[in-house]
Amino acid sequence: MMPTRLCCQLSPKRCTLKNAAWKAAVCVQKIVREHQEVVEEPILRESVEVERVAMNQFVPEGTSVEMRQEGDVLVIPVLEEVIVLQKRLMLKEEIRITKRSQQIIEPQAVTLRREEIVIEQLGEQAGETKQM
Repeated sequence: MMPTRLCCQLSPKRCTLKNAAWKAAVCVQKIVREHQEVVEEPILRESVEVERVAMNQFVPEGTSVEMRQEGDVLVIPVLEEVIVLQKRLMLKEEIRITKRSQQIIEPQAVTLRREEIVIEQLGEQAGETKQM
């Protein structure tokens, strides 16, 4: 990253040093430095478990079987029409999806930045520079 440099001239100061006029200026430079550091932060990982449960139950007429949530398990009914002396809905199976969360801590490399300020007082007399 390029350093940022700002120079501003101070009000003119006159000194008599072998008949030379001297003006002063101040330069402020900001430098951003980066370094790698390993940190251990919790990471949340989620996974799902799918279970097929055979039901083979007839659904009473006039009733609908909808997808539902039972705690942390999502239940998805699978229906099939079968021929009996009359056509009826039979609950063939349910798909049960269980969501599991796991918090783990593993080292990760991250980049951290730090700003530094360098202030220099510049004089026009023979290019002199004084660092503050």
